[in-house]
Amino acid sequence: MKKLMVALIIFWGFVGITSQVYAEELDESDLYKTYLSDIDWEEATHGDDQRYNKEVQKNHPFTRGNEDEVPPPITLEMENGEVEKFEKGIGTVASNPSTITYDVEEVQVEKFKSYIGIDASVKRPAKEGYGEVEKVEIEADEKVIYTTLDEYPEGITTNTPAIKVDVKIPENTKRISLKAYSGKQTWADEIVYAGAYFLSKSQFKDKKDNSAEELPEKRRKISNENPLLMMPLYAHGPEYEKGNYKFWGDDTLVGKWESISDDIKPYTAIQLHPDDLPKNSKSAKDFYEHYLEEAANYVNPKTGKNEPIPLILTVYTAGNESRYTAAHWLDMDWIDNMYKKYSNLHGIFSTENYWIWTNSVEKNAAEYLRLSAKYGGYFIWSEQNEHGSIEKIFGGHNKPDQFKKAVEKYHDNFVFMFKNTPAGSGTDAASHSYMSGLWLTDYAGQWGGLMDTWKWYETGKWKLFAEGNIGKTQGNRQWLTHPEGMLAQEALPIYLNGGSVYNFEHPQYTYSVNNQSTPLFKEVIEPFFRYIIANPAPSKEQMLEKTKSVLYGNLSNYGQGQYYEGLNVDKDQTPLYTTGQFGNIPAVPSSIKREHLESKLSKYNIELIDINDNRLKDLESKKAYFNELYPEIYEGNIFAQKLKNRWFIYNYSYNKNEKQSGIFKFDNYKLEVNIEPHTSIMAEELENKLNIKLSNFRTDKSELWEAATNAEEAKNLPEFSKQQAIDWVKENYIKDTPYGVHRQSIFVVRNVNKKPSIKVNNGRDNSYEAPEIEYDEEQQQAIIKINNNGYLDFDIVY
Repeated sequence: MKKLMVALIIFWGFVGITSQVYAEELDESDLYKTYLSDIDWEEATHGDDQRYNKEVQKNHPFTRGNEDEVPPPITLEMENGEVEKFEKGIGTVASNPSTITYDVEEVQVEKFKSYIGIDASVKRPAKEGYGEVEKVEIEADEKVIYTTLDEYPEGITTNTPAIKVDVKIPENTKRISLKAYSGKQTWADEIVYAGAYFLSKSQFKDKKDNSAEELPEKRRKISNENPLLMMPLYAHGPEYEKGNYKFWGDDTLVGKWESISDDIKPYTAIQLHPDDLPKNSKSAKDFYEHYLEEAANYVNPKTGKNEPIPLILTVYTAGNESRYTAAHWLDMDWIDNMYKKYSNLHGIFSTENYWIWTNSVEKNAAEYLRLSAKYGGYFIWSEQNEHGSIEKIFGGHNKPDQFKKAVEKYHDNFVFMFKNTPAGSGTDAASHSYMSGLWLTDYAGQWGGLMDTWKWYETGKWKLFAEGNIGKTQGNRQWLTHPEGMLAQEALPIYLNGGSVYNFEHPQYTYSVNNQSTPLFKEVIEPFFRYIIANPAPSKEQMLEKTKSVLYGNLSNYGQGQYYEGLNVDKDQTPLYTTGQFGNIPAVPSSIKREHLESKLSKYNIELIDINDNRLKDLESKKAYFNELYPEIYEGNIFAQKLKNRWFIYNYSYNKNEKQSGIFKFDNYKLEVNIEPHTSIMAEELENKLNIKLSNFRTDKSELWEAATNAEEAKNLPEFSKQQAIDWVKENYIKDTPYGVHRQSIFVVRNVNKKPSIKVNNGRDNSYEAPEIEYDEEQQQAIIKINNNGYLDFDIVY
């Protein structure tokens, strides 16, 4: 570098002050020259109508680069009137804006040089709104450092000669974006960055060599053999304002962790949520850092060793608007530093943006994933396809596709989960389908779900089995009323279809209060999770081998969730499935290129079928198509799905007291079941016995509604505050559990030549009665009646 002394005269008032300023004159021979077309961008969007069929071009103008068999080079008319060809450059179409972004954090770019204009292939004379671009701007870390408005305030047209750009890049810039803003229309707004290159202090890495193997080892394994249970703790904002670091429900970090059984701990992480922390720039950072430090320094009293508690931080929710969440101020540099400082930070979490989709969702998600991959963490995203949200995530509905591009690089570090809060919309089947389809096609490393008791409120329900809808009038009473056993039914399709990540809300109901586990956790979630640890879900390879078809297209085009109505779901029963015959029908949105999907799926003879294919034109056509692929293998009006030699069965009646039954074949026996709502069964044939795991736990919460005899009266009950609800859980649910009456499940076993016996392997004291067994020697069948309320593991022994 050469040193250059510059003398400046600065006048302050009437006094002339001379100041000498030293600056560096850039010696370009010391720098690396890299053409933009020789490196990969982080994001590239364009304004053409064919968003998914065309892409930003390297070394060619946009339209002809996409359409011509032998595309021409970029051309611009120069100041002297001559048209010059450029072997290097980028071709796009302006939008509002079109954006091309490069990650330059590791190379320290000093300059950007290019010629900018509308490609000379665009014909003249310009028509009204044709080939007119408002401006082109260069941004460094989202700050404008160059705009064509300075030289061309009226905009750029086909008559504007090539604009020479030579821009100094601020020190420590991480992202450089080229943005082109269209005029009234995008017609022929074919902006080119001709001969564009960076000058940098370090050399750009060959992105082709920047493969997954260069990424660090993951901080934890998440797979079918290593499932993850996320346990949330919600910050207590009012206590924080008093100077106390507390959580709602009076859980503590250490107390919560130590309350988890040792056999489950290796598969568990604590998720922190900012909840109602003060909406300012300091609260969430301070609160999280306090607990990251406490978790990092945790000493296990059983071993006397430092065994850090694994944490996941909620960093984005409700569009991250400052009016809703203190997470708004969790910037990327801070997240980077937390990952760097705390190895027990296993991931970051985004949730529930479907109801307030902001312009920053996709961009932030892409950066969250990149940062997580950089440190071996996970970016976990819990969402629902409400208003096409999952389609938007991957660049659909005219949203930017930078997150899709990030997933294509770092999919192993991405976990995608559904969140079934808005069950009334019927979007559950569509959301589940996208989760499994994206996982099968390598657009997610793992998938799972967040089962939310708030759906009882979202769907306007009140007392169990009561008629009428009370809307969203009794929030905390409503989520408390959600039947416990139903949560296992909601989680079951995750397991059956290869998912591996689970979360449950409302946390003070599903997990604990004051570090004491709730009956729901002990009777439903804990035994379910123990089962999936001991019996791993199908692997991706196994799911690909059994999958016959993947749907392709945007399911939101058929309403919120209507595409599957009558096929495997009923809107009144959602999120429960009415049949497991077809499994979870995987789907992928249309923003992902068909060619990529077909190359992946063809290896397994899986058909990629458009959702509007004539074979799927109506409900009867869909039934015929899927019945041929997946023949029915059980009888009855009940949900059931077979996994190897095991049958998984549940009564899908959501809020009607109706029994359901079905008949299932095993190698040596037939089993008929008749069960009540909120009951699920796992049945497995072993040597000389059938093992049954029965889950039907449901408590009696009628006292919450005892002052109301109908829906109208229920609407007008005094509302429970959050604290009142937590107190009720502590005093009435944990301390004095209102166990409901025992409910009957009937099992008829056929093809047995003698009366069987029942051996109980596991069950809470007083949760079951002595089984009733009847044997019909002539019919060679046994009828077993089980009266219980809770989790019961037993064998029918022959």
